Amino acid sequence: MQRSSFTELYETFLDFVRQEIQKERSTVNKKMLSVLLWCFVFPALLSIIIVILTNLENQILPMI
Repeated sequence: MQRSSFTELYETFLDFVRQEIQKERSTVNKKMLSVLLWCFVFPALLSIIIVILTNLENQILPMI
């Protein structure tokens, strides 16, 4: 009887640990996405926009 309760308690503990690991993974995944966006995607988009705007400016200014 005591063995069964120990097993149940251990299973409960393992479930708790699994849930905590899943929460931590979710948090890390969100942080990694944020790093990806701010360090790679945002600068790339900003660079593309700047290049396009300077090209448009060079095409429009000679007309004036």
